[in-house]
Amino acid sequence: MSTSNTANSPQKADWVIVVSGILLGASPWIVQYSSAEGATWNAVATGTAIAVLGLFLFANFSEWQEWFGGLLGVWAVVAPWIAGFGGSTEATAAHVILGAAVAATTARRVMQIHRGGTVSTA
Repeated sequence: MSTSNTANSPQKADWVIVVSGILLGASPWIVQYSSAEGATWNAVATGTAIAVLGLFLFANFSEWQEWFGGLLGVWAVVAPWIAGFGGSTEATAAHVILGAAVAATTARRVMQIHRGGTVSTA
C-alpha cells in the first residue's frame, strides 16, 4: 500500500495544514471576535502564513517547511498569552486548537522523515 492511500499520507497532512490556516485566518468572523484587533490581526497573519506554507508543501516538499509550519503552529498556541489576548475565550480557543493541529501534523511528518520514512507529495 502506498503512503498516498493511507491516513498519514503527505497530501492529507498538507490539507490539514491548509485548512487549519484558512480556518484560523477566518476565525475572527466565524467565532465572532473580530472586534479584538490584536487577536484578529494575529489570526489573519498567522493563518495566511500557515495556509500558504501548506500550499507550498503540495508543490515542493522540503523539511524546513515542516519545521517552519511547526513554529507557526506553536506560535498560534502561545500567541494569546504573549500577544495579550488570552482574555478572549473565542480567540484563545481558535488559536490553541488550530495551532495545535498544525504543530502536531508537522511534528509527525518531521518524525517520519527522521525515522527513515519517505515523505513525498505524490
